[in-house]
Amino acid sequence: MALSAQIQTHDIEILSDFENIEAHIRDQNLPDAILERHFETVAHYSKQRDTLLDHLDTIGNANNNRQLRRGTDETLQHLESLTPSQHVPLDPEHLPFRFPTGEARAPLETKADFQKRFPSDINAKTTVRRDSGKTNPKPNDNDLAATEDVQITPQIKALAQELEHQPLKIYKWVYNNIAFISSYGAVKGSALTLETKSGNAFDTASLLIALLRASGIHARYVYGTVEISAPKVINWLKVSDVDAAMELLSQIGIPHRGVRSGGTVKYIRMEHIWVDAWVDYRPSRGARHRKGDSWVPMDASFKQHTFHKGVKLEEAVPFDQQRLLAAIPAFEENQDWITGIDEQQIETLFDEYDAKLQTYVDNNQPDLSLADTIDSYAIIPINWPTLAAGLPYRRIVKGALFATLPDSLRYSLTIKFYNSVSAQRLDNPSLNHTISLPSVSNQRLGITYIPATTNDATALANYRASDSETLPAYLFNLKPVIKLEDTILATGTLMGMGQQQYLTIIINDPVYGMMPQKSIVTVGNEIVIGVNGNGIPSQLVEKRFAQVDSNTAAENLHQTALNFWMMHDLYDDLTAQIHKVRRVRLPSVGLFVSPLSVRYFFGRQRDL
Repeated sequence: MALSAQIQTHDIEILSDFENIEAHIRDQNLPDAILERHFETVAHYSKQRDTLLDHLDTIGNANNNRQLRRGTDETLQHLESLTPSQHVPLDPEHLPFRFPTGEARAPLETKADFQKRFPSDINAKTTVRRDSGKTNPKPNDNDLAATEDVQITPQIKALAQELEHQPLKIYKWVYNNIAFISSYGAVKGSALTLETKSGNAFDTASLLIALLRASGIHARYVYGTVEISAPKVINWLKVSDVDAAMELLSQIGIPHRGVRSGGTVKYIRMEHIWVDAWVDYRPSRGARHRKGDSWVPMDASFKQHTFHKGVKLEEAVPFDQQRLLAAIPAFEENQDWITGIDEQQIETLFDEYDAKLQTYVDNNQPDLSLADTIDSYAIIPINWPTLAAGLPYRRIVKGALFATLPDSLRYSLTIKFYNSVSAQRLDNPSLNHTISLPSVSNQRLGITYIPATTNDATALANYRASDSETLPAYLFNLKPVIKLEDTILATGTLMGMGQQQYLTIIINDPVYGMMPQKSIVTVGNEIVIGVNGNGIPSQLVEKRFAQVDSNTAAENLHQTALNFWMMHDLYDDLTAQIHKVRRVRLPSVGLFVSPLSVRYFFGRQRDL
């Protein structure tokens, strides 16, 4: 058969490669373990080649169609069993995206309910305390400590010093400068909240606490239920009416309910988080801090806004729709195709419009950016002479006090590696690591592969230094390593370079639970998990580009991920404005990969 002849021709080339590889191993005195892998691979190849040739002989010697079909089926089954799959089967229950159900529960409204949800032993690292109803617990060292959410970085220390370590100045700065994001659960932590000048109630509280603790002022989280007037909630959430406010709270999962009067929702009762700070309140009411004497509540996330309409270029420079329609031939109403379009006329029309648009911008708003065309909101600043004694809304119940947030109120990522499909199905990972999103912040979260042993490192370095045009992948074993920037977080078990490994990444959501996504990766790939917590602003991307050289595969992928998410968020904002809807970025991840180009023979990795 012609096919058998082709296989035998390729066999001569492959056996010659094997001889050259063996000669290199011996000449370079590479470890015996490397030579043993070579012999094992040669034996595997020879066995599978002979089996295939036997199947082809069966087909060639078939006397009837039945024998021919049987021989063909056996040959295909043999080859399919050796062919690595490159795709994860579609699972409708685990798509790479998810729409919120919009089914937020009602808020807890009694101390007993909060005690059930947050028992004192919720987390060995978490201090949970409760108001006795008369006095608050006195401050202790936990209320000054750094945590994975309360990151006391050099930038936070510098800002605290700039604000003279005064609680009133710290509170006003956070209130006036940190834009509110509508989401539930800790996402950014204090460092990224400061970096992006935005955060939800949890992250804003973390930044406020970090600045206070950096100033030697005891501070802690307070989680409870509050009641806010509907007009203030509408403004706070930047929506049009109370129905939209209720819908948004449902979509992002904040426990809430409407309080009706006269058939309309007058107030919204919701679970919320704020800060208690141990400040010098008597007699200066926090204007000058010397020594703390009172717990004072502070909420820097709840604020009011003024609306700023984005520049409407389509109004300033109208597009001639009639000329566009003239370039499209008439068609029937029920016709679902169009032919005879004058493409040149359409191209000319858009070129002319682009020129008009550019002329208008140059003459009227030369510094206009794409962001300027999007509707925006500005915080109405406060400039109080003293700290308020209470919160700017009605407190229904003060549920729990935390020096450290419990895991149940924080987003995290779980990364699992499996060495086979069956292991993935049985959830038997060879590597399992969970990291909180505040710990990731804006850092590079990557997966790289390192030599599994010193023998692998020696042989790999030798081949890379040689003049060989290909790398015999079957000689090397590697291990996956999860890194945050250049810090190793976890290391997996060995696998052969070029083999397939099965990866599951899970977003652990405080509202909706786990959201797993499965992938197949090649051992040896460079991988970056691009994390987008509550949006990637352009200044964050520009700063990374300026400060970190993208001369490594990992950093190049990370900067690609940042740019991807930045543009994704920007176009989402534009689309939301066009369709007059409210858009919220919930925590998302993407897999950005620099793949190896691997050649295989009979299911075994050959070379790169």
